[in-house]
Amino acid sequence: MTRSVLFFTYEDNNNDDELWYDYAGKFYEVTPAVEPGEGGIYPAYLDSYGDELIFQGTNAANVRGMWVSNGTKAGTHQVTGIKGANPAGLDPSYFKTYKTEVLFDGASGYLGSPIYGLWVTKGTAASTSELGGAANHEIKNANTSLGLLAYTKGFTLFYGWAYFDGYDKAGNIGLWRTNGTVAGTTEIQPIVGAFKVGTPGTDIQPAYMCVVGKEMFFGGEDLQDSQYALWVTNGSAKGTIEIGGQGNRGIKNSPYQNAMNLTTGMGPTDITTYDGKAMFAATDNTIRPNGYYAHTVGLWTSNGTAGGTIEIGGHGSSQIKNAQTALNGGLLGGVANPDFTVYKNEVLFLGVDDKSAPGHLELWETNGTVAGTTEIGGIGNAGIAGHPIFSSDNKVPDFTLFGGEILFTAQSASTDHWGIWETNGTAAGTRLLGYTGPNYEPITDFTLAKII
Repeated sequence: MTRSVLFFTYEDNNNDDELWYDYAGKFYEVTPAVEPGEGGIYPAYLDSYGDELIFQGTNAANVRGMWVSNGTKAGTHQVTGIKGANPAGLDPSYFKTYKTEVLFDGASGYLGSPIYGLWVTKGTAASTSELGGAANHEIKNANTSLGLLAYTKGFTLFYGWAYFDGYDKAGNIGLWRTNGTVAGTTEIQPIVGAFKVGTPGTDIQPAYMCVVGKEMFFGGEDLQDSQYALWVTNGSAKGTIEIGGQGNRGIKNSPYQNAMNLTTGMGPTDITTYDGKAMFAATDNTIRPNGYYAHTVGLWTSNGTAGGTIEIGGHGSSQIKNAQTALNGGLLGGVANPDFTVYKNEVLFLGVDDKSAPGHLELWETNGTVAGTTEIGGIGNAGIAGHPIFSSDNKVPDFTLFGGEILFTAQSASTDHWGIWETNGTAAGTRLLGYTGPNYEPITDFTLAKII
């Protein structure tokens, strides 16, 4: 029988980071047949592949390798004997199922000198290989010293291709795509208006790639080296365009050339598809009384045009009830990753209100309008039993749809303990499922998979 379960990383009673899954509302620990030693297997980068889960795990020798699991003790093990892997470990990350195989970033090279590159696998040693040989040297224009995949990493599927940010031979971080073959792995170039250092390629440094209909949005560098301006592409070089021109200057409220600051881009983050548009967090042109840029971050949507790119609720989205004021940073000021997640007809995210303690983020929802953007449970989410609070660092609650509701991680203000929560988008429907401890912020990596 095939079951849909939710895998995640969780600390057990021995304080070991192990693999768990949720089935029919109950949590089960998946202990491998061969114990990895003290500390657990530290599962990371979980991805569903066929009837198994594929992920990075750590063995008893403290080596990070590729593991697979079918949800049973006997069916959870490290894949060993991979040809070309670095002697110190494959250290795989950013697994992404693509058609009949899985793409990932892995290490080859000599002991102590790993070179990371693009790999493919079907979950066995025999099917695992570095595309184009060691350091991807057979891939045209690939950088064989820095590694092909660049620092944002990860893959985005768009029109049958997997897109990623990669280093070319000139050291530029360009927009790349692959179909899982050497010949089909290429840099999209030349992109007009993109920054570059040397040739070939462009240093567009794409990040937060998100598919919306027939286009893909992302943040990227332009000729003025604007910090992550808003771009859109149809997958071709000619069809890759900076919305509103250099620095997004044609977009109302964009921070282009503030009077007493250097030129800067909008810096879009966590671009997400909602209601046929892109939704994201981005800076605007709020100016302090002294004439300097305030670095205010609001909630935005875009249809791919300058006129159709709008900051909801004005500067800092501060027209939204309870939102932090524009001069104090705006609704999304200080939020490293809002974790926008579509649920039913709305989007859940982390925001900041105008009365909570500094550094505390809160649970919000929006339908893309000022009136339809609300703080769940009121100021500080105080109306939610247990009063969840979130950290303002780079860790995210990992909002994940499962069983008709959204699961996430947060700290309980009433106990200071961290735990796993669920919500239906209302204060009354938000509750704590279980604690993970007083000081341990769980790294869940919720991943839905089907197992036998």
